[in-house]
Amino acid sequence: MEALWDLARGVLGRAGYLNPQNPNDILAELRVLFARADPTQREVELLAAALRAVARHLPARTGFGP
Repeated sequence: MEALWDLARGVLGRAGYLNPQNPNDILAELRVLFARADPTQREVELLAAALRAVARHLPARTGFGP
């Protein structure tokens, strides 16, 4: 799950979805949502693959990782 959050932080940041000065606000809310959902390993892998596919189409941005 931590790898998923690292990936989500990078992709959502590069997409302009997160506030660069405080990206953790939205990420914390998303973590709560996923904790309630209790996804399976397969579901986490599917989401990570989807985020990687989106990342390939985003311009590089500094400060957010992948």
